[in-house]
Amino acid sequence: MNNSKGVFKNTNARKAVAWGIGRNALVNVRGPRAGHAQCSLLTPAIPGYKRCKAYGNNPNLAKARPLAAPHGGDQINFWYTASTTGTQIQQLATAQLNAMGFRNVQTRPFQSGLFSALGRRGNDYDFAIVGWAADFPDPYDYVNKLLSGETIQDVQNNNTAYFNNPTANRLMRKAAGMKG
Repeated sequence: MNNSKGVFKNTNARKAVAWGIGRNALVNVRGPRAGHAQCSLLTPAIPGYKRCKAYGNNPNLAKARPLAAPHGGDQINFWYTASTTGTQIQQLATAQLNAMGFRNVQTRPFQSGLFSALGRRGNDYDFAIVGWAADFPDPYDYVNKLLSGETIQDVQNNNTAYFNNPTANRLMRKAAGMKG
């Protein structure tokens, strides 16, 4: 979710998605060996991983809908990969967003270059579902690479959420200097 503009600049709109998205259903689109749904940024193989219990892996629309309600008519530009699987994921996620109360979802398919387009600051996307694999088994390769506002530049951003919070940036910088 693009934190720098539009509907998802609002924390409650992001919380609505966190509560209302069906992680299990989205993972199941990829097949039985695709992985396991979770709400954690880190995977179990990364040091520091803790099972996320904040949000379930199935939609909780009772919690999502009141948070989404003030934003129901706001446009959401949903970018996705136009492969067969990418299209299935987009259709499922759009239905989930609609069920939360986000009624104005506009979709844009990409035959190629989705991550590069997401990585261009100032683009008009609001929502996308993409994967990430770390180069090294270190929390830095997930947390800092994907969420540090200090890394945002004009192009080639890995922080495609455009999350930029000075307190969070300071804590990430401090954690990156830790050993063990």
